[in-house]
Amino acid sequence: MNAPGIILATGGIPVFPTQPEAPVFGIGSAVPAAIASVLAVGAVMMALALAPDPASRATPSVRSDTASPIALDLKRIPRDSFGLEQTLFELVTTQSRWEEIWKHRVSRGLPIPAQPPIDFSRESVFVAALGSRPSSGYSVSVKAFRDRFARFEVVEIRPGAGCVVNLALSQPAVFAVVEERWSYWEIATTAVDRPCG
Repeated sequence: MNAPGIILATGGIPVFPTQPEAPVFGIGSAVPAAIASVLAVGAVMMALALAPDPASRATPSVRSDTASPIALDLKRIPRDSFGLEQTLFELVTTQSRWEEIWKHRVSRGLPIPAQPPIDFSRESVFVAALGSRPSSGYSVSVKAFRDRFARFEVVEIRPGAGCVVNLALSQPAVFAVVEERWSYWEIATTAVDRPCG
């Protein structure tokens, strides 16, 4: 009978089986006890070598994961009469990209306002454009939060059953100035039906 060993799974996770040659997820091979001991000692030595010196540890200023993210103030750029034909969710951080997006907007026959000036040394613009939709009654809502990075929550609001809509195409979008610059950001999107009736 073989000596108990360590099974190395495909993710490099050591598993200590009760049976000498128990596979993990159907993949694996038993490692003899002598090799297992060497691997265990090596892992402990590596962990000690990579651990920071206790004397050099500073008190971390990182918030705990249980703290709530802080809401960011968004200043909406008025856009009642225009949108984008393509779906786009982007945090714009340069003037050249802002000009490119602005020139691709779509108008419904009304004059489009001039491109608002943005100070990209201290501001960004978040664009949440849903693209073309088959009727009126669609809108988009955006909330922003500061965590370790900027987080944007986008909600597409669709006309629900029984809603009276105009059958003309619409391009719901939000253009919002964020009074901070961010290198990292994430977005979460959801859709809800607006009740009518």
